[in-house]
Amino acid sequence: MEDLQLEQAREELMNTPAEAITGIQSIDTPDPIFERIFTTVNTLFGYEPTWAACKVFAGKMTFITKLIELEVDDLTPENIANLRKIVNDSDINPDKVKSISPLALNLYNWMVLMYRFGRMCLEIKKNKEALGIKEDNEKDEDRSCET
Repeated sequence: MEDLQLEQAREELMNTPAEAITGIQSIDTPDPIFERIFTTVNTLFGYEPTWAACKVFAGKMTFITKLIELEVDDLTPENIANLRKIVNDSDINPDKVKSISPLALNLYNWMVLMYRFGRMCLEIKKNKEALGIKEDNEKDEDRSCET
């Protein structure tokens, strides 16, 4: 079920209209919610959390590919904390985000799932460490954090 939800979110990202992505370049002052969502996405990839940096990242041909290929088990505790700020913000919800743009909604849905599954993955890693189980020795895909 988890894999299916995340795959659907990734598919929605892939199907985001190109003009929704290229249109970012022309936005000088974005909607504050969209800016928060996008700057948080930037932090997941080590980019600065500024609108200018968001425009540069969105302008790359690999933008959507990078989002789709990011694995939940690659998220750091800092990434999870950044995602938590968006997911737990009572001013940000799917209906409000949907009114901003299709890209904003697709990014938001993807972020919520990355947060949820990334948080679970971090817990699994902590539990494995507490039990002395090494990640390198874990070969059973059913027991790994990978999605």
